[in-house]
Amino acid sequence: MKIRSEHLDALLQQEQTRRKQPADAGGFDELLSQQLGEAGEAQEVLPAVPPPGARAGGVSPLLLQGVEATAATSAVEEADASSVAAAADSIGGLLDGWGAYAEELGKSGSGGLRNAYAMLEGLDGQLRSLREQSPDLASRHPGLASLVNDLEVMTTTEKFKFNRGDYVA
Repeated sequence: MKIRSEHLDALLQQEQTRRKQPADAGGFDELLSQQLGEAGEAQEVLPAVPPPGARAGGVSPLLLQGVEATAATSAVEEADASSVAAAADSIGGLLDGWGAYAEELGKSGSGGLRNAYAMLEGLDGQLRSLREQSPDLASRHPGLASLVNDLEVMTTTEKFKFNRGDYVA
């Protein structure tokens, strides 16, 4: 059987020419300037991007077209924003309560379970008051409404677990 080295010779020649080209380029300075030249051509085609924060004071003319309409609704939006902020603060308190509840469950002894159940009842009461304070939360801010629903499901599930006896030692 004859071994043909034609393909191997062709590969070796390609590799040798590839190795010679960077050495013939003239060094790092020339390669860098060549790359920057290519990048400069690309930057000429693309519009210049201002540095971050350069446009912070400027307002687009397209946004200014509806200023008269937004001035009339700004009072309504401020009231809406304050109610959403109050709901968010209430949800933050609920999440902190859930953290304290988890720590209380981790304690050993029946006193820990009694305290944990009392905390769970408190969380349920806070959820009910949040639902009463902002009944249209789902239409105004669906993300917060989803979070409130998840907290309500967790509360109901934990109450069911307590009543079923899952935490009895």
